[in-house]
Amino acid sequence: GLPEAVQDGHTGLLVEPRDPDGLARACESLVKQPGQAAAFGAEGRRWVERRFDQREHLQAFARHMEAFIGTPRVKLLFVIWSMAVGGAERVVALLARHVNRSRYEPIIACLNEPGGFAPELEADGIRVVALHKRGAFDLRVLWRLIRLIRRERVALIHTHLWGGNVWGRIAGVLTGVPFVATEHNTDFWKRRWQLFLDRWLASRSRRIIMVSRAVQQFYMARGLPADRMETISNGIETERFAGAERSVLYGELGWGPETPVFLALGRLVWAKRPEAFIDAMARVLASRPQTRALLVGEGPMREALQRRIIERGLTGRVVLAGVRSDISQLLQGARALVLTSRREGLPMVLLEAMASGVPAVAAAVGGIPEVIEDGRTGWLVNPDRFDFFTG
Repeated sequence: GLPEAVQDGHTGLLVEPRDPDGLARACESLVKQPGQAAAFGAEGRRWVERRFDQREHLQAFARHMEAFIGTPRVKLLFVIWSMAVGGAERVVALLARHVNRSRYEPIIACLNEPGGFAPELEADGIRVVALHKRGAFDLRVLWRLIRLIRRERVALIHTHLWGGNVWGRIAGVLTGVPFVATEHNTDFWKRRWQLFLDRWLASRSRRIIMVSRAVQQFYMARGLPADRMETISNGIETERFAGAERSVLYGELGWGPETPVFLALGRLVWAKRPEAFIDAMARVLASRPQTRALLVGEGPMREALQRRIIERGLTGRVVLAGVRSDISQLLQGARALVLTSRREGLPMVLLEAMASGVPAVAAAVGGIPEVIEDGRTGWLVNPDRFDFFTG
């Protein structure tokens, strides 16, 4: 193999085997011409760097080994309350779908029930495990989570939202498995003991991902270690929202392409303040009766909101649509997206609306002002006033 390494007259001298006289002549020439010897040495170094570097060798060897034994896959465990339809849940679904499946096997642990996203995730080959937590302090869920981590030999835990961040990280501490957490919101509702627990768990987290600068500032002000934090904005599949067709729901409701439709998307819970959307739409309809409003989502406030619509005489003009899977199509038929939230991290639906070319009117809370440039890419309003629609 020596002629494969030594280029005769270029990186060294080659002689015939069993030729001591030829070997002697070659050595004498190098003694007589030290400059040539140095040139051979320099060119030899360049040659070996190009062709025989250890990194190239190891990478080539690894490629062959992987082809022979297969690339070892490690298991990633996402921990969240459930995979109900919501923004944080969409983030988890996207992460699980788009990790390199040849290297990582994603598993989603739902502390409670699987939720609406579970069937489509399982159809994509992603396991969703329901732990059926009961009550606020059901320690059995911690035991189930620890057993899952050990049984599956999980390599990394990624936790989301309050329940997932608490139980998932405690399980990580007890099993010795490294974990990262994502904070999705400016959680003003947290009490002192909850923030104390956040700080204790944060000090043991490899990383704490904040979905916006506003969320990071919120938690820095509450004593979480800044050196563990990193802001990574939520992401969406932008191609899904480019050129989508108008939802058939609008036609079923009798709303034509010319009908101005205001759209609200989100869970029907206190934090999203859906009652403000209905009240604002009542003002709009009083002066612009051709307008329509669609509220998409489910939650514990549904019955109260339906009564509010009836009491204000808005039946058929403000519609509760429940959970829908055609969000990109609904956005295509909307005049604007309306966000009335009391608190937000970085709402996925806002990014989706912008990807669809639909303007947004939103309360200036959380990370929303980081996305909307007021008067240019949308409108920001005082979160306590939604009478701007009459302007």
